[in-house]
Order: sequence, then structure tokens, then C-alpha cells
Amino acid sequence: MTDPTATPATPATLRELLERVKSATGADRETDVVVWLALTPGATRETRHVNHWKTPYVIDETRDATGRLVVIPEYTASLDAALALVERALPGVHWSVTNAAIKPRASVWVPSPLRAYGLRHQSAATPALALLAAMLEAKIMEAENG
Repeated sequence: MTDPTATPATPATLRELLERVKSATGADRETDVVVWLALTPGATRETRHVNHWKTPYVIDETRDATGRLVVIPEYTASLDAALALVERALPGVHWSVTNAAIKPRASVWVPSPLRAYGLRHQSAATPALALLAAMLEAKIMEAENG
């Protein structure tokens, strides 16, 4: 199966991804890959199932725009990885993460007069997921407002 994403994700795709991140209960490698593909123009993914007689397995070839094989960071498991993605996807962004008693909360604020969508807040099961959700909401606003 090939999954090319040569163009930036649409607001509808980003909304689906936002709901996936918000409903996650913890780290999820498939969500990590889908987030990376949605935010990396020109990236592709091809998976092949191999029915080996001893142990079946999957070959997953995820590549960047240059065709280089990549290992996707664990965005849903690591706050550091999620933050690195936020800073790549929204350069110059301000952010905060609060590990509240009920549910972690994150905020992303894009301080540019050209980016009128400003402050985005989200809650999720973990701090990393909350930060990803706030970033995805900001990316949705960016996509809708040009």
C-alpha cells in the first residue's frame, strides 16, 4: 500500500487527525506516522505484508521528500518529540503545557500579525498528545486562513 502526501494536508484531513489525537489514550506509533505524513510535504509510505512461514511481518518504508528512509519520532509518547514537531510545523510559535489534575492541557500561540488565528488550547490524555492537538488546531486555522 502506498500513501503519498505530496501536498499539504487539507483542513478536513487535519480535523480527522486532531480527533484521532484527542481520542488517543496514550502512545500510538501509527498515529505518529500519520501525523508526520500529514505535516511533511512530499513524504510517502509503502507497507508490504510478508507471510513468512515462521513469523509473518510487515515492511514499512516511510520516506521523506528526497526519498530517504526515515524513522518517525515518537510524537505521541515524548513531549520532546512533540515539541520538536511543533517548532518545525509552526516556526516562532509560543507554547505551554500544563499537567492538570484532570487532564493535561496545552496551548499554542502564533505571534504574527499575518497569522490571525492566535491562541489555541487543547486537552488530551497526555501532555504530548495535548501539545500535538493544540498544534493541529493551529495548523487547521493556518490552512483555512491561508
